[in-house]
Amino acid sequence: MENKFDLMRRDPRNELLGVAVASSNSRVSPRLLGARDAAFYLGVSESMLRSMSKDGAAPVPKRIGRRLVWDREDLDAFAEELPYEGEGNQSKEVQECDKAFGCVA
Repeated sequence: MENKFDLMRRDPRNELLGVAVASSNSRVSPRLLGARDAAFYLGVSESMLRSMSKDGAAPVPKRIGRRLVWDREDLDAFAEELPYEGEGNQSKEVQECDKAFGCVA
């Protein structure tokens, strides 16, 4: 029979909040996420995450044994570099550089 900590550990909402229950006495924030949790973290479907990773548009997973996992830091960096609506396809660094040198209004 599963206890409440087993159920909390698998709840992706806990991972989204940065908290997973490792035991009844400690809380840890998982750094490596499976495809389902990584996709949930980014707000995309699992199939979209896998497709984008395969195409090189999103971070590629790491392998632990037979399991593929995504590093939360890679996902954060990927999300940070996505352009805002109306900013085109340039990265945030390129946009800031263009503004600094007066390349854009």
